[in-house]
Amino acid sequence: MSKELSIRVADLSLILCHRLSYEELLLGKFIVENNQITKIKANNNKVPLLSIKAHFNRSCAPLCEKCIFEPICPGFCCGLAYETFNNILVPTPNMCNMYKTKYIFLIKKYNDMGIFDLIENNIFQFKLEEEKHYILSLRDTILNEV
Repeated sequence: MSKELSIRVADLSLILCHRLSYEELLLGKFIVENNQITKIKANNNKVPLLSIKAHFNRSCAPLCEKCIFEPICPGFCCGLAYETFNNILVPTPNMCNMYKTKYIFLIKKYNDMGIFDLIENNIFQFKLEEEKHYILSLRDTILNEV
């Protein structure tokens, strides 16, 4: 789910994201009269969904809270989670495995290319020293454990 407002153009329904445009998850709808949007009809029983959209912290989700890749992961797809588990807050393990495999490959490849040597020698600048420390510790974890 993104933080932006999503609108299903076909009928001007307000949705959580393009993949969660199921009728049971609609947040509301723009009302059109005389070819003009005149008001918004809210689906008031969906207020908790708006709260989740605004305040959900992915790092607290099952599978995510102890994952070493969480800080660099783009996150799981809430639409896929809904279609798989009927719950938008449960990550799907196959997506996690895909991202983990991707990151493990990239870390090994970047290590072979000497990119991490450049990071250690301060050729690449980081806004925060913690970012540099995280990247190097992630590299060490992957190379030592996988």
